[in-house]
Amino acid sequence: MILNSQSFSLPFQISRRVETALQEWQVKDGVARLWAGDASLWTGADEGQWLGWLTIVDEQLRAVDRFARLSRD
Repeated sequence: MILNSQSFSLPFQISRRVETALQEWQVKDGVARLWAGDASLWTGADEGQWLGWLTIVDEQLRAVDRFARLSRD
């Protein structure tokens, strides 16, 4: 099985479960929902507070001047 140019091999039972999960993820538009910060992809409890990593690149780009000053120091 190839996923994003990576390959993996799993035992049959696990492979079936992974395939099912991938299909559900696609049907439920999981990628778009993840990037939208939709914590209901999991339990809907407190997972929303764990999604800060999704915006870290934009946050760091806004702080580029700070990093430039740091490198000069």
